[in-house]
Amino acid sequence: MIKLVDILKELNTKPKQMLAQGFEHNVFPSLNPDKVIKVGETEFVKKWVKDFQSRPDLFAIVSKVGNVKGYEDLTYVELERLDTEQFTVDFEVLESILEEIHYDVLEAIKIGEKDEKRWNQFYEYIKKQDEEIADFFVKLYNNVVETKPFKKGLFKTYDFHKGQFGYDKDHKIKMLDY
Repeated sequence: MIKLVDILKELNTKPKQMLAQGFEHNVFPSLNPDKVIKVGETEFVKKWVKDFQSRPDLFAIVSKVGNVKGYEDLTYVELERLDTEQFTVDFEVLESILEEIHYDVLEAIKIGEKDEKRWNQFYEYIKKQDEEIADFFVKLYNNVVETKPFKKGLFKTYDFHKGQFGYDKDHKIKMLDY
């Protein structure tokens, strides 16, 4: 016999609109507006969730992890919601500044890892254009350099693009995905 409560729950069930989609996961809104839910195959989620939990200063904070009911091979992770919109604006300003000298952001970071003098030249050029974006460049560089050691197994290549980052509530750059 079907209970009235079960009928009411089903009537109130609404499909969740996807916020974003990655290669190994989908991102949905949480009931808590300060969080998002990433859903992916369990084998892939296991590869990154421990890293996220170990370094909440670099990655979006993990608040819950669990199996998706009815799907043994899917896991959900509730993460802090990051401000990806403002991050994207800042990233695009940095991109346009570096394009003036025929570099992209990832190139500048890779060069900076190997050649401090060149990195300082990039920084000084950016600073002349926009001091706030120069500070952004330093913070982004530091995050990328600190998260690179986490690249292992299937994730050896660094999947670097503006959609992988956001600002937390304290305006600190964190990664959403790698």
